[in-house]
Order: sequence, then structure tokens, then C-alpha cells
Amino acid sequence: MDVKGGPRAAWSPTLARTLARLLGGGLLTLAAVLLLPLTAEAHALVVRSEPAAGANLAQVPRTVTVTFSEAPEASGSTIVVVDGAGMTVSRGRAGVVPNSPLQMTVALNPLLNGVYSVQWKTISKDDGHSSSGTFTFGVGPNAYAASAGPAPALATPPTAASPLVVAGHWVFYVGLGLLVGGAWVSVFALRGGSRRLLSMTLFGAFAMLAGLAVYGAAQALEDGTALADVPSTSLGLGLLAQAVPGVAAGLCVLVSLVRRGRLRSAALVAATALAALTILVHVLTTHAASSRSALLEVAVQWAHLAAFATWIGGLAALLIVVGTRPSPAKSAAVRRFSQVAAASLVVVGVTGLLRAVDEVAAWRALIDTLFGQLVLLKVGLLVALAGLGALNRFRSVPVVERSLHGLRRVGRLEIAVAGVTLVASAILTSLVPPFLVQTAAKQPPPPQVVAQAAAAAVRGTLEVSPGYPGQNRFTLRAYDTKTSRAVAGSVTLRFEMPSRPDVEASTLDLDRAADGSYVALGANLTLIGDWVVTALVRQGAAAAVDVPFKVSCNPTPTQLHQMTMGAMPIAYGLHFANGWRLQAYLTPGRTGRNTLHLSFTDQRNGPVVVQDEPVVTAKQGSTTRTLPMLRLAVPTPTTNQFYSAGTFATGRWDFHVVATGGDGSRLDTTFALTIEK
Repeated sequence: MDVKGGPRAAWSPTLARTLARLLGGGLLTLAAVLLLPLTAEAHALVVRSEPAAGANLAQVPRTVTVTFSEAPEASGSTIVVVDGAGMTVSRGRAGVVPNSPLQMTVALNPLLNGVYSVQWKTISKDDGHSSSGTFTFGVGPNAYAASAGPAPALATPPTAASPLVVAGHWVFYVGLGLLVGGAWVSVFALRGGSRRLLSMTLFGAFAMLAGLAVYGAAQALEDGTALADVPSTSLGLGLLAQAVPGVAAGLCVLVSLVRRGRLRSAALVAATALAALTILVHVLTTHAASSRSALLEVAVQWAHLAAFATWIGGLAALLIVVGTRPSPAKSAAVRRFSQVAAASLVVVGVTGLLRAVDEVAAWRALIDTLFGQLVLLKVGLLVALAGLGALNRFRSVPVVERSLHGLRRVGRLEIAVAGVTLVASAILTSLVPPFLVQTAAKQPPPPQVVAQAAAAAVRGTLEVSPGYPGQNRFTLRAYDTKTSRAVAGSVTLRFEMPSRPDVEASTLDLDRAADGSYVALGANLTLIGDWVVTALVRQGAAAAVDVPFKVSCNPTPTQLHQMTMGAMPIAYGLHFANGWRLQAYLTPGRTGRNTLHLSFTDQRNGPVVVQDEPVVTAKQGSTTRTLPMLRLAVPTPTTNQFYSAGTFATGRWDFHVVATGGDGSRLDTTFALTIEK
């Protein structure tokens, strides 16, 4: 049925001009999208890993397992582990962990001490977006000393968002709006529709399907997936799931074009329902499905997109059919549309706010991230749309019986602003929400001790990494106190431990690096405790300047099991490089007089031979002391058990043990025990 009081609407030059204007405006917007310098952060980010990013392991791991923020596509996702020379040490292809769709794991060959890089790449099952990055872990307590330090969990630059991906999303949203708007306006506002409007609705269905095709092809190209392989991927399945109800909706619109009466109305109702189903399937492929409250956020996102399509798509449909001549029938149709548009506007505002709270997660992210900036832009555009809608509702709608000029002028401006809003929405679909970035694993900086000092005309900063007993990287940055220029000359470090005069002083020459700092590797820090590291700075013929630094050598963080037996703290499962183990415990484990017991065993808990008594230091806060160890005799001296009695205050104590095996191997480890009151 046509709009009463108006001329019969058929395919005509007027409709052709209208569609041409829509197509022309769309092409201009697409051109802007294609020229935008877009940057998208990766989507499936590392949430955690085993080994953890930046870990220094005492034991060699057998596998690397990574947990991602979104389920990875097994066929297109990889995890490769390489050593410092770039040689692959992972064995076979990474696979998804059974019953854990967010996790992938890969087996490792036997590893030596050193730093290893985990290079990962994923294709998200949710939206087909690819991600890649690198993080590191070390084997051995001083693994990072000889390296440049850990890489961040996302080491590669953010991936560039393909303009074609964004353009495909934009065309999809525009087509969806025309389909939804044309269908519901024909059924409810016009009570039957017209051929002009139904032709536009069918065009919207075709545009929606074309957008899916463009987006799918562009995303496959970005992911490196051959087009022939797309149907077997989650991307292809998601596209198919959206296309099926979309094609069915288009067929229903086609039926409504050739039929009239109740069959037309039924076909349009079916087309509207199928479009709503298409929106739901589309939302299930977005970040809403990966949010913290997935069911709620999927419902909110569906309502947001459906309301926007109802509002703006309905406005476009209305402007196509009302023409320029007012009539009672057109006035009634405009008023019915205005009621639905007002409700849709409220839904868009409320659901948009809820989605922003879920995805942005922090106020600062609104300013510091591209995602947040686009959310602010979209909010501003929606506020402008709300203002234009209010202008139409309260000024244009009351006079539609006399003039349609105001409605058409403001309506066209609304559609133009909506087109830009859809560009922002299409880009947001290609970006990772800040809440996912917050949950992503951050590789900690390398362990480091920093000391500052000044003497005569030189001031400097000494960085010691990792700051544990054994090999360390020493970096000195020295400057002239008057000019603040980097010192050019030669530097030697002298190491002394005031609390241990029996420890012989040592020196280490530093080499000048390209950035003006002085760097060297050395094992001069041999014991836990406070050291004085003096930098001897020489500049040409001038006298050398001694710059003393106070450096604390910390216990190595060792992965071990710790428990208490009654009040007695026990540390067990400490592993040495030669395969031996150490069990340590304090009795009675309360403040005051205690006895430290050490027992060295092989991998089968059998006794081993330890030469002489081990050297053990105990540190609490800034206080460090050496414990006199005695070999246990029950009744004859043992080869692997030792003890020392002393007074221990309440709190945590850090112990450093150095011993020599019967084969001459050096045994070096640290552990911590806590004394209760």
C-alpha cells in the first residue's frame, strides 16, 4: 500500500537520484576512511604465561603455555621459542590446550642457562583479528645479566588497521541500517510501504552483504589467510553465520516487492526479525562476547546497534518516501516514526554509556588511547544527533501538515552526522578496548640496583643488573657537575665489602658504549650484603676521581616450595645446576635462639658429598651476618648435613648458601624463611 495522499511511488528517476546521492555520499565517506592513517592495537593479548614474562627460572621448563584474552584460532596461531642466537628451541607446533580454549602450549627441547624469547602470533576466534608479540624468560638466576634486559609482552609495533577492514564494517553498518529502517518504517510508519522504499531496503540488504564480503576478504589478507581457506576458519564461519540471515532478509524484501497486502506485511516483519538476528550474530563476533560480563554486554551491544539502525535507518527511509508535498497520511507516518525514534535515541544513549564503561574501564584511557578518543568523538557525534533529533521532533514534526522542508533539511544533516558516527564505530570495531589492555600481561623490567653518587667534578649513576650474587651487568653514566656533559675517559670499578674484610677486593674495567655510558659484565659481587663500589674516573692528564657508590647485593628470587611444620619454617626443593637439592629449616622457628639446618641430597634424596663447610650469610633489612656452619655428626660426621645456632629476630630472613661439591662444582642458591613471634 502506498502513502495515502501522495503520488504512487515506483522506480523512477527520483528514486534513482536519491540512491545516487546516498551512494555518492557513501563513496565520499569511504574515500575518507581509506585515507585515514589508522592504527589498531592487537586484540588477543597475553594475559599470563608459564613461564611468566621476565621470569628467572631455577629449573628448566619443558613447555611454554600462554593464556590469551581471546580464544586463538588453532590453525593460524603460533608460538615459537628461540635462544639468544635466534635458534628455535621449541619442538613441534603449538596447540590449544584441551578444555582451555584461551590457552596454547608448545614443547621445548632441553635448555641451557640464558635468555629465551617467546614469539607468538594469534588469530582471534572472536573477530578474526591477528595479533603478535614477544616476551622473554631466563634460565638461571643471572640469565639477564648478559642480555639487554627483558622485552615487553607486546614487543612488535601495533598492527596497522586495514582501511579496507574499516570500510567493510562501514558498508555493513550502512546496509544494515537501510535494511532495518526500510523494513520497520514500511510496516509500522507507512502501514504497507512503497516500491521506492522497498527498493532502497533491498539495496540495503545487498550493501550489508557486500560489506561482509569486503571485510572478510580484507581481514583474511591482513591475517595472511588464503581466501580458499577462509571458510574453514572462525572468521569464515562468523561471516557465514551473518550472511545466512542477511540473505534470508533480502529474499523477504524481494517477496514484499512483488506481493501486496498481508503477504507483504508478513515478509517485511520476517525481514525485520532476520535483520535483528543478523545483528545478534554480528555482536557475537565482536569484543562484547569477550567482555567480563559477556551475556549482559552482548545484550547491551545488540540493543545499541539495533536502536541506532532503527533510528537512523528509519529516518533515511522516511526522507525517501515523504517527498516535498505534505499530506495527512505523511503527517501520521512522521509522527509514528518520531515516537519510535525518541525511544531508540534513549536506548542508544543508555547502552552506549554502558558499553563505554565496560570497554574503556578507566577515565585516563579516554584521553591516552585512540580507542578512548574515538569513544569521546562518537559521544560528541551522538550528542549532536540527539540535538538534531530534538530539533526535528519539537520544531519540524508539529508543522509537517503544512511543510516538510524543515524535516528534510534537518534530517539530511542527521544522516550526514550519522555517516561520520558509523566511521568512528567501524574503526572502534578494529581496535582493542582498554579493559583488555589492562588485563594483558606486562613483562616486568629487568631486576636492577641503582646507586647515585658525586665526588669532585663528577656525578654519576651506577646501574647493576640483576643485582644478585654472581655475574652482573654494570652500567655507569658519569657527567661533569659543571657542564652536565658526559665524561669522556676511562673507568674502573673497585669492589669492597666492609662487613667482610676477609673478602678480597676486586676490580673491573668498563668499556665506553655508543651512548656515552660505560658498561661491562663481571662476577665481582660474590655475596649477599652491602658493598662499596668505587668508580675510578680518569679524564686525560687530569687526576683520577674516585666516586664511591653504596650497592646492596640482594638474594636471588628462587622458585621453591615453602611451608611450615608447626611453627618451624621449612624451605625445600631448591635445585642446583648439577642436579643436587637443598632442604633448609629453622628450629624452633620462633623469635630468639634458633638452629639452621641444611641437608644436601641428590635427585633421589640420597646423601651427597660436600667439601668443607658451606658459607652461609643471613640478611634482615640492612643487617647481614655470616653464620658459622658445623658438620652434623650422628655419631660420625655426615657428608651432606650442616647446622648453625644463632639468634633470629621476628620477620623475614634471606639466606645465601655457597658450597663446593665433592666433584669441585660450585653450589650457589638463596632462600627466605620467616620467623614468627
